[in-house]
Amino acid sequence: MGNKQSIRKKVHSFEENDAELMSDQMNLGQNIMREVWKGNFSSPIDDALKKGVRVLDVGSGTGTWICEMAADYQKSEYIGIDILKLHPNIKPFNVQFIQHDILKGLPFEDNSFDYVHAQMLIFDITASDWENIVYKECCRVLKPGGWLEITDLDTAWYNPGPLMSQIRASVHDKFRSIGINLLIIKHHRDLMLSMPTLTLVQQEERVYPLGSWAGKIGILAGSYIKDSCKNFLLWAHPKKNTEKTLNELSAEFEMYKSYCITFRLYAKKT
Repeated sequence: MGNKQSIRKKVHSFEENDAELMSDQMNLGQNIMREVWKGNFSSPIDDALKKGVRVLDVGSGTGTWICEMAADYQKSEYIGIDILKLHPNIKPFNVQFIQHDILKGLPFEDNSFDYVHAQMLIFDITASDWENIVYKECCRVLKPGGWLEITDLDTAWYNPGPLMSQIRASVHDKFRSIGINLLIIKHHRDLMLSMPTLTLVQQEERVYPLGSWAGKIGILAGSYIKDSCKNFLLWAHPKKNTEKTLNELSAEFEMYKSYCITFRLYAKKT
């Protein structure tokens, strides 16, 4: 396990030369998720957070989610962990960030946290690592009675135009070549149910619209997906006329009223 190269670092290595741009995109992704879900979490932990608990954010990225939570629930303690150092140097008093590869295991004792959260890791972790490392480690560090919550996008893309369908197939093939199944979110419920210590597994879905046909949130989400496609095209097809392709993609969002689905799953540890 300790010898594995992190997929997160491998996938994002082409972006690391522009950390500010990468951070901006991650922050936008978090803002969209919060708006689509009308909140930062769905687990029944509001009262516990108000009283004060320990929270772990796995794959914390820029730390936007965790800093928002820390501001809303100041009696709780928060730890964010990520292989990339993208978190802010100035942070809330109740927040700590750790740079660490989660595929080497979580550097915490058993039963350490009341709430474990992970969001937007679909591009970073292989299906086997979800099952054999990430879920097992999250369950290990979660206290009995605590909650595990996963939020991510379904990259099937709905109402796609011809170009969107082509890009989708290319994206899925490219990630499949490095061991990542971009449809893994549809299997998270089964993965949670397979964990012997998890119970009360719940799954919720929300529409993630792309384009101005859906108003402000659609404009933001369309921009986020378009930028994600740009990163992919630069990675997979560096000689392609990226801007022309992206303009055509934006037009398809409007013409076909394209959208994604975002899933949120949560479960309680026995």
